[in-house]
Amino acid sequence: MDILPRNVSEFVTGLKIQLNCDLVIKEIHNRTFEIEVLGSDILILFYLAGAPKIKYEDRGSNKLPIHIDEDIWLTKPDLLLNRIKVLVGKGERVYARQCIAARIDKKTALSFQKEHHLQTELPGKYRYGLFFEGELVAIMVFSGGRLMRHSENYRSFECLRFCSKQRLIIIGGFSKLLKAFILDFNPNDIMTYVDADWSNGDKFEKLGFIKIMVTEPQVFFVNKENNQREPAKENVLNSDSFYKIFNSGSIKMIKYLNSN
Repeated sequence: MDILPRNVSEFVTGLKIQLNCDLVIKEIHNRTFEIEVLGSDILILFYLAGAPKIKYEDRGSNKLPIHIDEDIWLTKPDLLLNRIKVLVGKGERVYARQCIAARIDKKTALSFQKEHHLQTELPGKYRYGLFFEGELVAIMVFSGGRLMRHSENYRSFECLRFCSKQRLIIIGGFSKLLKAFILDFNPNDIMTYVDADWSNGDKFEKLGFIKIMVTEPQVFFVNKENNQREPAKENVLNSDSFYKIFNSGSIKMIKYLNSN
């Protein structure tokens, strides 16, 4: 396209600088832009305010679609660009075998998420960090154990967050933190929800997780003034100061470990 909307144009410019590669941009739907990162296996779908999500499998592409809403670009541009950089394999590599896994406190986990994760930070109950040469480079946050009724003494835990430091690709980091937790708590299974805006779950399947279901898209309300997302309260639902967006849902996945 010759002329792009300002926020799309600024995102594309930032992407070119960050990735140093060629892009192909098309408007494929009203207020929705497809950005192909040449030489990679991802395809970015950029949605201007209020544009409906597209089920990209309907277009027959073999590239992984990444869904990005305009409000995320406006509120967390550096985090967004750095995450895409890592996703296409252009980040700095650190190997988990060179790292040490250890428990960390709630304050550390929350602070790390706030600096390095696109979603809202979660405290969880159990928190683990990965340290490279004394520096915290990744964290994993878990829920408390839930006793399941289908088997006696069967405990299920949820992996609530995995987050690595911006610009770093931690090779084997997810597995190392997961193993540290398993060694300490010996769970029967670990469940997690994978953000379908960013993943199809295939990488989790390679780590032994099984796809259980895809949840319905979640609704958010975005403040038109500051681009912050708000919960669906009455004052928000009835206000012209907000617009509604949906994500692509989440993929529920479970890794079974020990059965009774």
